Formats: sequence, structure tokens, C-alpha cells
Amino acid sequence: MIYLVPIVFAAGWGIGTLAAKAGRKIASVSTKKLKPGKSMIHFAREIWEEEDEVILATEDIPLDNSHGATLLATDLYFTRSARTRIVVVRDRGSLSELSAEVFSLIRNQTEHYLKRTLGLNLEAEIERKIHLRLTAPPHGISHYRVLWKQTGLRGYYEVEIGQRFYQVPFLVTHGLSVSVDSLPGQPTAA
Repeated sequence: MIYLVPIVFAAGWGIGTLAAKAGRKIASVSTKKLKPGKSMIHFAREIWEEEDEVILATEDIPLDNSHGATLLATDLYFTRSARTRIVVVRDRGSLSELSAEVFSLIRNQTEHYLKRTLGLNLEAEIERKIHLRLTAPPHGISHYRVLWKQTGLRGYYEVEIGQRFYQVPFLVTHGLSVSVDSLPGQPTAA
């Protein structure tokens, strides 16, 4: 029993030292002291800059009926899948002065807010299947293009850490849509 007492004290001292080091690492984010009870990171507001379409893939389909005397028709089937993605970048203002741990925490919280706000599921894969019936006129050539797209949302969060504000930009791509265009003229050689 007497031999166990120094071991218990040593273990308690070792755990206390590790906890103190971890606390200093987290506190080194801001040089200013925070008041007790005040949250270290606060998401002040969300700014949406633009919404546009992000092209995932294009597929060109030339139909050559230059030697045919009747209408050429073909049935084609296409399948494409995509995932919802949230990308948080570290390129605005003074984000580079934040430690990797703090930036990782901000990135995770940003992803959480965006998933909740937009109702997104990052785990699911979206799959679309389409059936096209394409034609080429007699003695002619037709050229079609299939475009696979996702909706892209760009914006940033204003985040307060201590008493400083940072802009945390993000890009969200979600959904999956398809469009088919009939292109004029001869198909280009690939």
C-alpha cells in the first residue's frame, strides 16, 4: 500500500501536465485574454455571394447519317452519380494565422451549419439515369452534347474568435441535373 501512493501521485501529476499543455495550445489562438464564460468561437453571420451551375462532365455524341437515305434514330442510355460536397478554404484575410486545430474546428462547424441550413446529406450519392432517342436527318450529320451539372453555392461565414473577425469562405456543390443540347454544324474530330 505504501508503494502505491507515489505511483498515484505521479500519474495524477502526469495527467495534469498533459491537460495544461493542451489548454495552452488551444488558448494560443488569440493573444488577447477571453473573459470567463465567453465563447471562444462565434459564427456572426452567413453571406451568400453567388449560385451557379458546376459542370461535372460533358459527353459529345455525333450521329453520321451522310450515306443514309432515311432518318437515323438511336436510343442511348446514360448513368452518372455525384456526391454533395462542402469545401471550406483558408485563403481570405488573416485565416492563415490560425492554428491547424482551430481551422479544423471552424471547418467542421461550418460544414455542420451548412448541412443543417440546406438540408444536405454528405453521405448519400445521387445517381441519375437517362434514356435519349437521338436522330440524324437523311444525308446529314447531327451533333449532340450531354451536360451533367450540380448546383454550386458560394459564400462565407463571418466568424468571431476572441475579439477578431475572420471571413471563412465555402463552396457547396449538391444535386445532379442533366441537359442535352443539339449543336449546329459538323461534329469535331476528337
